[in-house]
Amino acid sequence: MRKPTGCIERNPTSQSVKFRGSYINLSEVSRRSGIHQSALSRIFSGERKPTLTSAINISKVLEMGLEAFLAELEEHTNSATTKALVVITSGTATTVSDKDDQGVRGLGKARECGKLASTPQGKTELVETVKKSKLNYWDRGQAVDELCGQHEMEQVTVANLAGLSEEAIGKQRICFLNLQGTAREMCKSGKMNADASCSLAHAVNRDAGLNQESVMKRAHAISKERDSERLNQRRGLKGRQTLNGQITNKDMLEALKEEKYKFNRN
Repeated sequence: MRKPTGCIERNPTSQSVKFRGSYINLSEVSRRSGIHQSALSRIFSGERKPTLTSAINISKVLEMGLEAFLAELEEHTNSATTKALVVITSGTATTVSDKDDQGVRGLGKARECGKLASTPQGKTELVETVKKSKLNYWDRGQAVDELCGQHEMEQVTVANLAGLSEEAIGKQRICFLNLQGTAREMCKSGKMNADASCSLAHAVNRDAGLNQESVMKRAHAISKERDSERLNQRRGLKGRQTLNGQITNKDMLEALKEEKYKFNRN
């Protein structure tokens, strides 16, 4: 790998990740590629598979060929699912554009040499996922991110197609880009409500060093402490109710406040 100016650091920092013997400045790669820093962090850690568009953009920033980048990323993450789709034309490998919703189906000479992320979903299917009000924010946010990345849409365009506000679309996407580990699983399972998920995601977006696991542990404890109080409230109230054991936004804000105080005190 060549060493592009500004993207390689001599020593590790809070903004860098070690990749093939060099420390990559994710903040600079994010600025040059237009890919969110949290998404880059997950790609290089193996928690997220890059779309073809993302892989092309990252490889350009790192001044690597697409196939070379994907091969090294596969080795780096020990993943068997990050090879490129290529088109063989007169013995020459050419990358396939993912702008066509049909992928490589209309290309007679196309040959799949592996899979990059999952098979591209069509725009209609992704928009329908974004619309599902009963679906969690993480999964809906993943669909938003695919539309913005793979299909090169603006968030306002996604919002118009889904019949939602741009703010709602942004909340979904930020949950997908920032929630990890326990937070991601509790958001997906409904054990943490949408407002609480957004509060944590925004906090992580502001401070990448925030310990999500610590915050989640405290939020869960606060939620349990309030379960009996919520149970009594439900007996006399009608309408929307908090599920037993579900982390609410009030729980999350209190946990975040305590975590911030603990961090500042230390």
